[in-house]
Amino acid sequence: MNSDNLTLFLNTKFEKFPVKILGQFLGTSPEISQRISAVLGDTINADVHVHIDHLQGPVTANIGGDNGQISLDAKINKGILTLNKNFRTQIALTKEFGKAILEDIFPLAGGLIGSDNPLTINIDAAGFALPIKNFNIKSVQIGSASLELGKVRFRSEGQLGTILSLFNTSGTDQISVWFTPLYVKMQEGVINFQRMDMLIMDAYPIATWGLVDLASDKVNMIIGLTAQALKKGFNIPDLGKDYILQIPFKGTISSASIDKKKLSQKLLPL
Repeated sequence: MNSDNLTLFLNTKFEKFPVKILGQFLGTSPEISQRISAVLGDTINADVHVHIDHLQGPVTANIGGDNGQISLDAKINKGILTLNKNFRTQIALTKEFGKAILEDIFPLAGGLIGSDNPLTINIDAAGFALPIKNFNIKSVQIGSASLELGKVRFRSEGQLGTILSLFNTSGTDQISVWFTPLYVKMQEGVINFQRMDMLIMDAYPIATWGLVDLASDKVNMIIGLTAQALKKGFNIPDLGKDYILQIPFKGTISSASIDKKKLSQKLLPL
């Protein structure tokens, strides 16, 4: 069967439908069902309208559950899905979402516990493309998007806990972090993170930026220790207010880390 000739007309509504059963019906893997549950919840409500003829046509959907709500206004042309209008959604920042989704695109999110505020995701319609036919991560394009995390709690054993330990802090099982919005774009399987500032434990301001290559499973980012953080954590005075000590954060997506030895070498001249 030639997939270019695919025709699908679907108009459906359902309420409180278990994601696990939906996954079995669609033939998706347990991992995919787990990811859907992490985003939306264990049961979902849906209102979906798909009119596809020869891999072209409109797709609209409103899908929600206890954890989040997704509204999609899109179209498919030659097997590529594009947005008719900007995409915006809010999703509960649960530890399940952190483990199943967020860590795979933002490695510093390891050890996420939760948040009092939802994650807000904004994706501009301009520059967005998602291949439906012959999916390849290198063909996904995001011209501009943002993630608004707000204040989030993490386990002290996570990546941000490791960074906090640089300042010789101890005595807490979890840490709180305030995030400024994270602005990203994606081309050829590589996510480009613009600078995002973080305030750890209401005391240590740091920053991060760089690249995460999903296609090659590589992280090449920078952790920036500000003058204020260095003064408070290491008692280093007389640094300009705009000073940033740049520390490489590299490795695979699941095991990226900072090099504490290189950090020590950089601190010696200060």
